[in-house]
Amino acid sequence: AQCMPGRPPSAAVVDAQHEVATSLAAALAADGQSVLIFVAGMSDIDAIAERFDAINLRPPETRRHRRYQVVPIHSEVPFEELLGSLAGAASGEGAGEEGVEAAEG
Repeated sequence: AQCMPGRPPSAAVVDAQHEVATSLAAALAADGQSVLIFVAGMSDIDAIAERFDAINLRPPETRRHRRYQVVPIHSEVPFEELLGSLAGAASGEGAGEEGVEAAEG
């Protein structure tokens, strides 16, 4: 799967990018810390969130006993919802979870 200049990347390239972003964020997340991922748009944010949802469904020993909370940051997300998500993460709601903020870049 190759990306050609001037053309949108193939589905395989985009899928590989999502996998790399998810794997890196999961590897870099420290207990109680957040990782910010910049992506091209809301569809990428949704795809990465789905990958973290799948990780959270795995047995605890296969995910290093971590759970991940994804907070999408995008103009399509209502401001009140965004504030609520960020406030919940900052207050320790979902304690024991590592945060992953996915933002349109």
